Amino acid sequence: MKKKMIALSLSLILLSSCGSSKSISNSQPEPITEQEHHEKVLNGLLFTIIVFAIFSAIGNKP
Repeated sequence: MKKKMIALSLSLILLSSCGSSKSISNSQPEPITEQEHHEKVLNGLLFTIIVFAIFSAIGNKP
């Protein structure tokens, strides 16, 4: 139970801290370049893989 709580808290920290460093001060949004789009997709994929690895490691233990 303790391992599940640790994994859940780590995944929530990762979820809340990913990509939240930019401030929203402009009223008009800037266009997203293709490289930024790919970086966002890769960051989401990396986060998904990390969370899946944590939960699968917990689930396979007896």
